[in-house]
Amino acid sequence: VTLLAPGGYEFAVGILAILALGAAASAISIVQPVHETTYYVQKTKSVAVLVASPALELGSALVKEVRKSINPDFVYMPISVYRNGPSVSTADIRISSNRYLDPNGAGIVIFTSGTTGPPKGAVLRRAAVSDGAMSFASQMQISDGDVLLHLLPVHHATGIWVSFFPFMIS
Repeated sequence: VTLLAPGGYEFAVGILAILALGAAASAISIVQPVHETTYYVQKTKSVAVLVASPALELGSALVKEVRKSINPDFVYMPISVYRNGPSVSTADIRISSNRYLDPNGAGIVIFTSGTTGPPKGAVLRRAAVSDGAMSFASQMQISDGDVLLHLLPVHHATGIWVSFFPFMIS
């Protein structure tokens, strides 16, 4: 599942929702043209795109292009900020143990910069995402009270794997 979102709340909701579904997530920059974004969708064989509010125009153009050229069933879903309903207490949230996700399954797809040709996708296993985040958090002694000024792009390996997941898991 492709994720078009800059760093922030909608990115966090999107990436965690994709992983919770058991799908592989491919976070893509929201500042590239439609033809490049379509290339990433094609390479990942993405079946859907989650779109943050700043990228709605790109997401709409992307879904039109993908449906006419690659996959007529491609799904478009905007990420909505939950504002109008009642708050959900953390005590009311239960994590189901019914489904065990394969730790060797695809977790995150990160693309190279494309300096020596078209960008190539690197697939990180689900276990690499969680184990890598836990290992880095342990090594850096990150705790639940720590705060990070995250300035790196979230579609980049360092932005997601080093700066995002370790702090989320901690």
